Amino acid sequence: MNWETLSPILVSVGVFAAAIAAVASVIVAKMNNNYLRSLENDKRKSELIQYRYTKLYSILEDIENELGLKTYFGDMNKTFGEAVSRRERYIALYRLSRPLIDGRLRKSLDECYESEKKLFELIAMELDKSNLDGVNKHLEKWMNSIKKFTDSLSAAIQEQIASMME
Repeated sequence: MNWETLSPILVSVGVFAAAIAAVASVIVAKMNNNYLRSLENDKRKSELIQYRYTKLYSILEDIENELGLKTYFGDMNKTFGEAVSRRERYIALYRLSRPLIDGRLRKSLDECYESEKKLFELIAMELDKSNLDGVNKHLEKWMNSIKKFTDSLSAAIQEQIASMME
């Protein structure tokens, strides 16, 4: 074989090898691109979980600091006033935490909130009528419903935080 016949064959083999290398390079670049997208998505999910965790933990601390309702015997107005102001605080915490809590936990929490809200509206109606007997009749149920609501809120947040840690 002489150089003149071997030269085009070698050039053809070189071009073919370069074409295979280029295709392999494109395939590797696509795989790396997909991997980087996956990493970016995982990073965004991690940041969202970290945000949810931080916010929920902060709300949980606020709830734990607010828990407990002092009862002033003989001064029902003071007890009721404190209960109403704490109720507003708990509802604000509920509204802050609600979007951060998964649907399964949110459903039972919403039910507790609606129950407490109905009792509060009932007491407000009795107060509007100046019916203190009606207020006293529903007051204990309402205070128990606030306790149940805050316990449910605290439990839902704790469960949500625990599920994010898994």
